[in-house]
Amino acid sequence: MPSHLPGSYRSGVTSTDTPPTCYAIRVAGHLDAGWAVWFDGMHITTESGGTTLLRGDLADQAALHGILNRLRDSGLPLLSVNIDHSRSTS
Repeated sequence: MPSHLPGSYRSGVTSTDTPPTCYAIRVAGHLDAGWAVWFDGMHITTESGGTTLLRGDLADQAALHGILNRLRDSGLPLLSVNIDHSRSTS
């Protein structure tokens, strides 16, 4: 393993070692609830001002990057990504 990677990558820590984390991801534009399947069951809330909030538990960073890649592919501008500490299990 390259030495510039965080210790968890070098020590063999896997996604099963930590509980899921709840993320709140905000995008510009509106998605209806039908998109939840495409975004791994994340709860979708349309907000005033033309934004959508996706919220849900993700197993690890790979799952987060999967959601972010799908958002990129959808063409919706990403506004924010935050850990939802009010619901996080970590």
